[in-house]
Amino acid sequence: IFLILPNTAKGQDSLGWEQIPPITSDLKTLYGLYFFNKDSGLVCGYHRPDRSYTFLASTLDGGENWNTMQVGPTTMLYDVTFVNDTIGFTLDGTIDRTTDGGNNWTRLVFQNLTSRIEFFDEKYGWAVGRDSTIVKTTDGGETWEIIEIDGLISPLINGLSVVDSLNVVINTLKSVHKTTDGDRKSTRLN
Repeated sequence: IFLILPNTAKGQDSLGWEQIPPITSDLKTLYGLYFFNKDSGLVCGYHRPDRSYTFLASTLDGGENWNTMQVGPTTMLYDVTFVNDTIGFTLDGTIDRTTDGGNNWTRLVFQNLTSRIEFFDEKYGWAVGRDSTIVKTTDGGETWEIIEIDGLISPLINGLSVVDSLNVVINTLKSVHKTTDGDRKSTRLN
């Protein structure tokens, strides 16, 4: 039995997954990632090489090589998403937006957005975080509306899934909520 278990455990470790080469030697934590396809994507988090903690890196070859980018004077990035090849967003407590593929970033004004940002298409997007903070845009990030919902058991919203322009699901540490009208009317699922 002892000879079989190590071989079985080793076989279960891979199951078709492989670790890609390290992004950088001084990486501290990875929080979010977004891939356009099997080769092109981004990953974000923070590192400490010279007290410039922000970390955003892109790859064009499936993670074999990474190029780091700077996104404003932030301490860490929690999530990253793109709606097309040039327009993308990151969360660092606020929302930062790029319209040139990540070369330049503009800070948008919001606080406590430290969990997820997701878009259904180029117009409809949502972001969530601490203190029950939920915001949405219907114009591609030009303007954002604060959404308030009742019945959240925990003020930290961890998860977000934007199904379409009207159906959005969020989760806190202890509950799941959804809206079917893209606005304030929400239903608690558990």
